[in-house]
Amino acid sequence: MNTRPIIDFSLAPYENVIFDFAGVLFECDYLKMVRRVFPAAHNHAELADKIFKSDVFVEYDKDLIDQEELLLKLSSLALCQLKDIENLIEVIKEYLVPMEESILLLYALKEMNIKLYGLTNMPKEIYDHLIKKYEFLKLFEHITSSSYVKLAKPDPAIYQKLISLTGIDVTKTIFTDDRVVNLHPAEKLGVKSILFKDANQFLQELRGMMNINFIPQNDSEKRVLGNRN
Repeated sequence: MNTRPIIDFSLAPYENVIFDFAGVLFECDYLKMVRRVFPAAHNHAELADKIFKSDVFVEYDKDLIDQEELLLKLSSLALCQLKDIENLIEVIKEYLVPMEESILLLYALKEMNIKLYGLTNMPKEIYDHLIKKYEFLKLFEHITSSSYVKLAKPDPAIYQKLISLTGIDVTKTIFTDDRVVNLHPAEKLGVKSILFKDANQFLQELRGMMNINFIPQNDSEKRVLGNRN
């Protein structure tokens, strides 16, 4: 991705930004996934909740059960065919696509020497797939994935794990996630948080906190900035 915005950067009080993945860097619409795999389902929203908000899927996120066990448990829980649940895993990989404007932010922050970190609840199969597929993930200093530490947000232990693994100064760190419940543990550890709604909203809040001015070079960057410079 050829995205190198010109940046006017003055000394900021923060050195690190921790990003959630699904819903922040990658599109994540569970309802669309369920509609794709189960087109004849009576209530797609209810089925999505049964699958993705289940304790079984959290166990899978933490690598406490393998894919075979996940398939068996979910097929029973959601009253679905085993082959359909198996297809769902592949559809998740297909539908988790990068959010262009969020990726622009990564390159901009990296060019400012802001260190990037990741904190995600994600099964190994899906996490490994993304790592292999997307070059921009090499921008990160470190990524803590639930499946590799057997912990998941919002458990405070996974935030503490990231901090211990990286040695980051929490007072110089910002964390962003699209779920409020995931922000609270970070704040209790002294990490400043921003609820992610979209790239422009996140950038406006980040600019205010870090005293940053981005000068857009192209239409794509202007979309991120909302033409407010």
